[in-house]
Formats: sequence, structure tokens, C-alpha cells
Amino acid sequence: MAGVSKAALQKVKSAMTSYSSDSQRILQGLCQQANASVSQCSQQLNSMVKQKNELQAIVTKQRQQVQMLRQQIDTLASEIKKLQVTIPQLAKQIEMLQQKILKLNRKLAELRKQLSQARTDEEIEKIEKQIAETERELQATVQEKLDTERHLDESKRKLSEKQAQQFHLKSNLSQIESSLAENEHKLRILTDKCDQLKSVFTTVKDSAEGLVNASKRLQGSDTIKNNISCIDSCIASLDEYLSVNF
Repeated sequence: MAGVSKAALQKVKSAMTSYSSDSQRILQGLCQQANASVSQCSQQLNSMVKQKNELQAIVTKQRQQVQMLRQQIDTLASEIKKLQVTIPQLAKQIEMLQQKILKLNRKLAELRKQLSQARTDEEIEKIEKQIAETERELQATVQEKLDTERHLDESKRKLSEKQAQQFHLKSNLSQIESSLAENEHKLRILTDKCDQLKSVFTTVKDSAEGLVNASKRLQGSDTIKNNISCIDSCIASLDEYLSVNF
């Protein structure tokens, strides 16, 4: 009877030892999987955060470019408006100078006619003085007209250049604004994904830590060890008993 009890106790001990070993092995495997999941989630989160930061940098730069281009376009618009006012004024001024030149030429023709008809030295001297004054005025007016024409040509050239520059800047602005809108949309989506992944990562991390802590508590439990120790004591007592009876 004691032999049968010993055999039964040995089977129980073997089963409990096997259960303890299997439980620890399973828990270790689960802990490794949990840690691997945490590591994978962390890598994915870091990668997505990196993408988000890179895209945020692009968006920030494009916003600065848009602001700068708009300021340049506004400045050009102001300069173009001034030139568009100045050019007609210059054209009108040239027309007035041309009329003045014609008038002075008619005056000179009349003075020369009077000079040819003059009889006294006093009269001749007076007319020659008027002719000299008129010629100086005519020369100054012609020079002023030439200067104004150059100013007009320069203003027209600047207007053409600034309008071309404005068109180019507006084209660039349109392209950057289109790209900016697309990148801002992507950034919003990526930000939402990052927030979702952070939430998932927190959940996975908490679950993994809970599993690891549970494993540690189970591994540190003395219940199975105490039961096995009791079985060993019983088997030792039975051995002693059988030895004595034998």
C-alpha cells in the first residue's frame, strides 16, 4: 500500500514539475512576443513621427515662401501702378515740349524775318538778342524733350520687366500654394495617424508590461514549489517506512 502511495506521489510531483516548467516556458514566450510587439510599434511610431516632422518642415518652408512671394508681388504691384501713372504723364510732357519746340521755331523764323528787314543798328541788335535767347530756350527745350523721352523709354522698359517678373512670381506662387495645400492635407492625415498610433502604442505597452509583471509574480510564486517540497517530504517518509518494513 505504501509503495502504491509513493508511486502516486511521484506521478503528482512529476505532473506539477512539468506544469511549472511548461507555464514558465509559455509565459517567457508570451513576454518575448509582447516585447517584440512593443518594439515594432515603437519603430513604426518613430518612423511615422519622423515622416511627420519632415513634412512639417516642408510645410513651414512653403508657408514662408508663400508669404515672401505675396510680399514681392504686392511690392511689384505698387511699383507697376506708379509706372502706369508716370508713363502717360511723361508722354503728355513730351507732347507739350514738342508743341513748345514748334512754337519756338516759329518764333525764330519770325525773328529772322524781322532781322532781315531791320534798318537801324539798334533794331538789329535788339532782334539778334531775342534770337539768341530764343535759340538757347529752344536748345534747352529740345534737350529736356530728349531727356524725357529717355525717361519714358526707361519707364516702359521697367514696366515690361516688372510685369513679366510679377507674372513669373504669380505662377510660382500658384504652384507653391497648390503644393502647400496638398502637403497640409497630408500633414493632417499623418498627424491623425500619429495620434492613433501613439494611442495603440500606449495600449500595447501597458498590456505588455502587465503580462511581464504577471509572469514575474507567477514565477515568484511559492505555491507550486511548496507543494513539490511537501511531496518530496512524503516520498522520503514513505521510503523510510518501506525501508523499515522491508
